[in-house]
Amino acid sequence: MKKLRFLKMIQLAVHALLAFAGIYCIVQPEEARLTAIICAFIAESFLFVLIDIYYIRSEHLSYNQLQEMVYNDPVSGLPNRTGCDKLLEKYTVAPFPEHIGCVMLDLTNLSEINLLYNHAAGNELLKRFSEILVHSSALPGFIGRNGANKFLAIFENCSRESMDAFLSTVNEKVGEYNQKPGLAPIEYQAGHALNDEEHLSQVTALISLANRRIYPNPER
Repeated sequence: MKKLRFLKMIQLAVHALLAFAGIYCIVQPEEARLTAIICAFIAESFLFVLIDIYYIRSEHLSYNQLQEMVYNDPVSGLPNRTGCDKLLEKYTVAPFPEHIGCVMLDLTNLSEINLLYNHAAGNELLKRFSEILVHSSALPGFIGRNGANKFLAIFENCSRESMDAFLSTVNEKVGEYNQKPGLAPIEYQAGHALNDEEHLSQVTALISLANRRIYPNPER
């Protein structure tokens, strides 16, 4: 916005110069007057185009920043609950894939870390766990923060082997992280569901099943 105001100031200055140039042109011979008017018109038109291009680009960047604020979680860097819901919309207008896998994860000690230390420590825990999730899958897919301490991962073309590999890698990386001194440990639980085993027709049902499997004991 500061650059845009600066350009507007330049535009006003150019207008002032053009006003003086117009007065100057009036007292010039007709041939020189026409040439001066044409040059002034070209210069002003070029400046208007530059300012319009910059303004449009600034508005486009602002829109992208707004979209990022709406759909992304600033702490974890992952899509937030709204971003998760937006992804799920595509499965309501197209045939539900058979070979799709879903994982729900619960960062179980987040509230404890927030109470024992502070929210900065809790945010750091969220960031590190998010990084582990993102770097633990060999399959392209979606990983988002689906609530305060819940995470959602969805993988298409997902087999039992690739699902087990993802969960194993997460567990391994969390173990490595917890070995580092001076860091709050990551404690989590995970539940998963594969649609080629469950044969469900809605993604919400698959997610609900994976969520229930985080804690199979109903007393939890």
